[in-house]
Amino acid sequence: METVLINEKGCQVGDVEIKNGVIIGKKGELFLADGQHRPMDFITGKVDVAETSIMNFQANLVARAEHAASCGARHVHLVAPDKHTVLNESFPIENPVILGDIYRQRVRAPFLFPTEKLRALEGGGYGFADTHWTWSGRLAAVEEIVLGFGLDEAMVREQIAALAKLIRPRAEQIAGDLGKRFKPPVMQPNETLAANWKVHKFDNHVTSGNDGRINLLISEHPNAQGRIVIFGDSFIAQALSLFTVFFKDVLFCRTQYYHREIMVGARPNYVLTENVERYLSNVRPDEEAPPLLLMAMLRGNPVHYEKSDLDAFSAVLSGHGTRYKGLVEKLKAA
Repeated sequence: METVLINEKGCQVGDVEIKNGVIIGKKGELFLADGQHRPMDFITGKVDVAETSIMNFQANLVARAEHAASCGARHVHLVAPDKHTVLNESFPIENPVILGDIYRQRVRAPFLFPTEKLRALEGGGYGFADTHWTWSGRLAAVEEIVLGFGLDEAMVREQIAALAKLIRPRAEQIAGDLGKRFKPPVMQPNETLAANWKVHKFDNHVTSGNDGRINLLISEHPNAQGRIVIFGDSFIAQALSLFTVFFKDVLFCRTQYYHREIMVGARPNYVLTENVERYLSNVRPDEEAPPLLLMAMLRGNPVHYEKSDLDAFSAVLSGHGTRYKGLVEKLKAA
């Protein structure tokens, strides 16, 4: 008979296979075990979430919603569930601590945490050997977000159904971010989104690192209206093309903070803030945010703008005036 270790909080911590910082699931799926956010410490209850982190999250959400409203924008916050939260039946650690549930119980401000919607998808909408969503998972998250903004439900359902038909399997498999840790790498099926509308893309070409990356997408999809600013991480960054069905301008900023100077300049109709669940281990106050346009360089990561990038960013960060209208006309004629 196997011996299963249970800690004082009722969480199983024994007989779990961990290799290369990866937990092996009951069906062979790969789950993250290491990293700077120390997921195993929180999953097993070895470390509790600091009260200041919960207070910062609550205060951030309240202030973000208030500031967005003062700018004439609707605000939604998404917590992207970690893979083990959604694929709980395949996760080999029993009774894990779920950070998102702790925050749902303690935080009064509303936020999205679409565990059940993802759980209904094959594989929970996550790559077999990856921490991130598949295209199906991204699509499910985007649906929750745009409905959260109050967009017309019938229109949203129609566009989501059309997008689902554009998700196509690719012949070659890929190694996910967790699969790459093994030799040979653990492979997983690959998908692509066969987008059939034109999108103009610009970015600040950060040479290394993540924080401070900026992407701008200007859509020619016939359904796209308005402007959305997104402050978030890699989970939502991988879904940007889906937003271009609903929004004319999509300005993504890789950051954990809400940057008021970007809101004032861009004057969006919508603002999405997002973080993956494990980042709830240590939420910092938005007052600590550096200027977004300097963020990468302050971390020692140079940026590089092409002339077309400068023209596009300056137009969008100048609001909706003549500079922006001129950019749109120029792109249409291209």
